Amino acid sequence: MFRQFFKILQSEKGITFIETTIALVVLLVALTSLIPLYTFSIDTSKNNMSKTVASNLANQELEKIRNLSYEQVGTNPGSPSGSLNPDYDKVVNGVTFHVETRVNWIDGDFDGYFPADAFPNDYKRAKVTVTWQGVLPGRSVTTSTAVAREGEKDVTNGGNIQIIAKRANGNPIDNVQVDVTNAPMGSSPLRDWTAADGKALFAELTPSIEEDDYAVAVSKTGWISPVGLESKETTVVAGETRCIEFILETPGRLIVHLVDPQGVSVGKNSDLTVVSAETGTVDYDSHDGDFDIPNLFPGDFEITADAASFDPTSSPVEVELQPGETEEINITLQPTPSGVLHLRTFDQQTGDPLGSADVKITNVSSGEVINDQTNPAGILNTPLEVGDYTIEVSKADYIPSTSTTYIEASGATDVDVYLQREPIVGSIFVKVQNRARAPLESIRIRVRGVGITYDQEQSTNSSGEVLFNNLAPGRYNVYRFAWNSWRGWQLIFIQQVTVVAGQQSRVIYTLR
Repeated sequence: MFRQFFKILQSEKGITFIETTIALVVLLVALTSLIPLYTFSIDTSKNNMSKTVASNLANQELEKIRNLSYEQVGTNPGSPSGSLNPDYDKVVNGVTFHVETRVNWIDGDFDGYFPADAFPNDYKRAKVTVTWQGVLPGRSVTTSTAVAREGEKDVTNGGNIQIIAKRANGNPIDNVQVDVTNAPMGSSPLRDWTAADGKALFAELTPSIEEDDYAVAVSKTGWISPVGLESKETTVVAGETRCIEFILETPGRLIVHLVDPQGVSVGKNSDLTVVSAETGTVDYDSHDGDFDIPNLFPGDFEITADAASFDPTSSPVEVELQPGETEEINITLQPTPSGVLHLRTFDQQTGDPLGSADVKITNVSSGEVINDQTNPAGILNTPLEVGDYTIEVSKADYIPSTSTTYIEASGATDVDVYLQREPIVGSIFVKVQNRARAPLESIRIRVRGVGITYDQEQSTNSSGEVLFNNLAPGRYNVYRFAWNSWRGWQLIFIQQVTVVAGQQSRVIYTLR
């Protein structure tokens, strides 16, 4: 094609501008179509080079294993334990390779299989997996070898724990991390990973001192166990192998929307109860009726829901959650029957309506709170669901009022509230008596303000009492008049008192 193009350019006839443009466009399209092929060729070359490096690394690690003694073939940590590093990274030509080494006990067929073989640690299998990051798939190389004893297997006084990790359908799971802890004194914590058959064997363990003094836990990134079954306890007995099974699955995700009969989100405080055989009963809450629940162990679930101003679900909603899947559902709730609160507020002394009074309405059952205000006419109309409510009304310079009422369905419930003004003055009560505590009549008493413009005089009544009202808060001195034949009437100081708004200060004076 390119040769023909250049022949045209060299021809005696020549070409027009349009023909030149068309030829250039065809050439450009042809070159563009070659770019992805060129890029793919480069990626393939890099991937093949990385695969070669990974194979070399795996073979080097395997050769290292072959040169170790039987007792040294194992990982640290690991079971069997040894001198090998279970995980490490190595950078070659700018590419990071992750080298993973797993050594597992293998139960051979020459002496029978467990449980007929009480000591199933017949020989070892070492597996090396090298992975790296790249554009193309297939970025891993795996190689393995079997390692056998040079002589017959020694019979020890220890016991064994065999772990089996599998899915709910029974399929084995490899590379599950297994940790054995809380072992008897003298035994260190151990770690191993399951092989392709989902098994990991911890051999020749120190026998238990107490019942269930070994704890076994399993974990794998991206997998979960049923709640409470991530770890189990067991007892190690000399000459025996205890088998423990764990179920793991890739978690599912449950999304629930609470909606009204028209399919609109309830948009209110909501509660969700999720029940399953694997997780038990778990409660969730939301401020708007939407729930997003990740990391659930797959299985069958029963869901009940409730929301403010809505009736709870009459029966559980059943959902089946598959491994690694997301299940999204809507649950329809019926609105709770409602009525209307018709509230009127008044000044208790004058009977005038009180506008802009603050009203706090609390649902006794749910605890939901509504804050509002009366209009300029002292009236508040608000819809409420049927039930008992506590109504608190307050306004500046008034004593707050609290009352309870029941809201009826499909109608207005009238509530009238009268607020009493907060007192702004106080009073002083004075009682004069003799030593025998008999009241003294016609004793002149004077009260003077301290820093307050007030100076009044009154005489005690037949009960020996006198009351000074409408006093501004503050300090006051209380005096009595006494007759002196030389100087006439003299003021005798009795006591200083502090007046508090809405309260009465009392002075009891004994005349000697």
